[in-house]
Formats: sequence, structure tokens, C-alpha cells
Amino acid sequence: RGHIHPSRLDHLDGIRALALMGVLLYHFELFWCHGGYTGVDVFLVLSGFLMTRNICNAIWQEAFSLKSFYVSRFWRLYPS
Repeated sequence: RGHIHPSRLDHLDGIRALALMGVLLYHFELFWCHGGYTGVDVFLVLSGFLMTRNICNAIWQEAFSLKSFYVSRFWRLYPS
């Protein structure tokens, strides 16, 4: 069947939403919610996974450029 590399993994949106909810509830200082740090960890792991996946796909297609990777990262993070 070959490799399928969709550009977006919709099922990760739910995990991302749970991580975000953990962080938000933690910041509301609800005594029963201690998931703020876990939410940040999950979000960072997902980000690392997606960046690695994109790099591997670009290498597989022989289209990876370290310079373009860092330029795109700069412009993605610049507004924040």
C-alpha cells in the first residue's frame, strides 16, 4: 500500500486540545487540576514529533534545506 503522509494529522488536534485544557485549568488555579506541566510537556512532545515528521518527509523527498527550515521557523515564531 505504500507510505501515506497526510499533510495534517487531525487526530492530534484532540490531544493538543486536552493539553491546552490542562494548562488553562492549571492557570485558573483549580485545586483539582494539576495538569499544567503535563499539558506543556504533551504540547512540546507533539511539536517535536510534527517537526521531526516534516523534516523526515522533506529528506525522503530530497527537498530538505537546513536554511529554509530555520527561515520558516523564524517566520513562524517571529510574531510571538
